[in-house]
Amino acid sequence: MKVHRYSAEYAEVVADAAARGFLVDLGLPAVPGVFTPAESPQERVFGDAAAGALLRISLGTEGGGFFGAGLLHGEIIYVTEYNSQRFYVNSSPELFAGCLEAFQEHAARCASAGADFEAIAESLGEAIERIDPPALRDDPGFWRSLLFDMANGDYAPGQ
Repeated sequence: MKVHRYSAEYAEVVADAAARGFLVDLGLPAVPGVFTPAESPQERVFGDAAAGALLRISLGTEGGGFFGAGLLHGEIIYVTEYNSQRFYVNSSPELFAGCLEAFQEHAARCASAGADFEAIAESLGEAIERIDPPALRDDPGFWRSLLFDMANGDYAPGQ
């Protein structure tokens, strides 16, 4: 799995030392179609303090949105492009990486002949719940949306 480590200069705006250290020292995994880690060549910080400023940690996604890490606590947020709506994703970069890895493992199971997509999605939901319980608090939400897509077979080859 390809991992992107953020430069210390880029991540220096994240106040939470553990979150900043994870982004710099360990980085985040790339998961095709879900998350493409990168340092924004344009606007590094999105939003203001009142709205919860974010360090951009990805390029735009298929839907045109992006992921950000909260400057104060390092929580991961997905922001839609068309109306800047925010969706909570994970409590920290480390837990986001763990959920991405679990997602990738479960998505690979969708390639098996006769795969039970609903059971795979249920298993992934249980894994996410173990890794970071608040990640599933919002419905609709980022991980809930991916679980729905997985249950419908959207991550099977050819979909």
